[in-house]
Amino acid sequence: MNKILLSIFFILSLFFSLGANAQPDDRYFLLHHDSKDSNLRILNSGNAKFYNFHTAPIYVFNYKHEVNQFIDSTASAIPIGFDKIDFSQNSLALISYHGGDCHATFSFKTELNNEAKQFIITVTDHYGGCRAGGKFFTNWALIPKLPYDYNVELRSVFAEDFNK
Repeated sequence: MNKILLSIFFILSLFFSLGANAQPDDRYFLLHHDSKDSNLRILNSGNAKFYNFHTAPIYVFNYKHEVNQFIDSTASAIPIGFDKIDFSQNSLALISYHGGDCHATFSFKTELNNEAKQFIITVTDHYGGCRAGGKFFTNWALIPKLPYDYNVELRSVFAEDFNK
């Protein structure tokens, strides 16, 4: 009886490990969180199905109570490390972007333009070589606290660099 149970366990383990390898490589899902820009830190997903991004692909929250109200009204995911965020030094942004294919990866770059009073986040969609439809992401991001009269803008760029 023990040999039969052990054999079934081995077969099931082998079956599930083969199935996992047939799925898309996890690095495609992790790379979109990678940001080497010190002015931007991607925290975690914000449950995109709850948000209405018809007016802009970004929401900026300058105070903790604003984030709490938003989370309460949308049943959103709480940003990772939310209790440790110093809102006197940082703001939270909820950014929405999408990929051109199922293996797309993303990189982020920020630019602070003091003359135009703008903080620009550029999301680059790196083509992954897949013909299937793209992915939609909504993520919390930590950005520096900006003066009240600055605009925060999100730009999307497509890079066809499959052979990266």
